[in-house]
Amino acid sequence: MKLAVRFKQKLLNYKSVFYAYWALFTKVYPRYDTDYYLAEIEKMLNCGSDEGGFALFGCYHCGKGHHKIFFSCKSEVCYKSANQLTTVWAGEWDF
Repeated sequence: MKLAVRFKQKLLNYKSVFYAYWALFTKVYPRYDTDYYLAEIEKMLNCGSDEGGFALFGCYHCGKGHHKIFFSCKSEVCYKSANQLTTVWAGEWDF
């Protein structure tokens, strides 16, 4: 199985936990039932979709080969975005 396909499946599994259990989690831990956390969760759930925004690229010469590139959400709870931000942050350190 390709690495991109496995990563996509892992990301979908991660999001499904939030879809299924976020309401129950906030009832058990009411301190997380705030607008801030809800906004972060919504950004994470919309990461990599049309709601999060995208750019279209294509060949100007032939007009074929259109590609839709989705923007990342840059949410602190997103599996995909947090990994990218951590990599950038770690690259800023001199060892």
